[in-house]
Amino acid sequence: MIDDYAFLRRKGVSLERLLALCRVVDAGGIAKAAGGDLSKLSLYSRQVNDLAEALEIRLTTRVGRTAALTPEAHRLAAIVRGHLRDLEAFAAAAGRNPATLRLGASNSLLEWAVLPRLPALARALPRGAALRLVAHRTADLIAALLDRRCDLGLVRSTAVGPSLRTRELMRFGYALFVPEGLTRQRDAARILASVPIATSAGGEFRSQLELAAERSGVTLNIALDCPSFGIAARAVLGGTHAAILPEIAAAAFAGRRVRALALPFEAEPARTILLAAHPRVDESLFDEVARALGAKD
Repeated sequence: MIDDYAFLRRKGVSLERLLALCRVVDAGGIAKAAGGDLSKLSLYSRQVNDLAEALEIRLTTRVGRTAALTPEAHRLAAIVRGHLRDLEAFAAAAGRNPATLRLGASNSLLEWAVLPRLPALARALPRGAALRLVAHRTADLIAALLDRRCDLGLVRSTAVGPSLRTRELMRFGYALFVPEGLTRQRDAARILASVPIATSAGGEFRSQLELAAERSGVTLNIALDCPSFGIAARAVLGGTHAAILPEIAAAAFAGRRVRALALPFEAEPARTILLAAHPRVDESLFDEVARALGAKD
């Protein structure tokens, strides 16, 4: 019986306080959730403290002058968020409210793997459902999937643990993209040495790229360091640079006079991209979205 749940009878436990904890965890702390608003800072502090006292657990701990969230705060917020997502899905299935599907990926995957398939994705969603695209780095996306801030995500196969349901979507390596008007050269090694090259300076990619080129005796004339592959692709569209990009970047150049050439070395092992989801995401919806994104059978 519902009356047997002593948790619900504890003074200080309320949906409002549980939602406040979720907002604080999502923002990364009480001060960040308040956003400089002193009244909100006081409100969130009081709500989180009242909830901690009611549950007899620590939700914050002092780190210098700030209150940091404890692992218990993150776990509780994930539990609450999961139940709220289940209620949202129930209401949507009952026809009461439109559902929102949260799909996360890196900026480049959103641009080159998701956006070209929006028509198919729209057909895969339940009637009236909305799609929210969320940009995340891989580690952040895995965390968002586990605590259900995202329903589905495109992630590298090497980053996924056993806690998530997965389907393989695609595999890709890297290629050299060259604007037709930039050079008449057709040899990739000569282009890399003589033409201004743009590429991403993020993560370990740049160092691995330079190491692979050096081992192959290939000179890289890198003239533009970019914070992302997407920015490097825009340099190609501007006609001023060639760029070393994931092969899926070809979607950015559809209808443009841009050649894709195989690299004369292996820049990085080919990546396998999976569609991942929390186990409690509806299985039929997971399958429909996987098909819409081109999952392998």
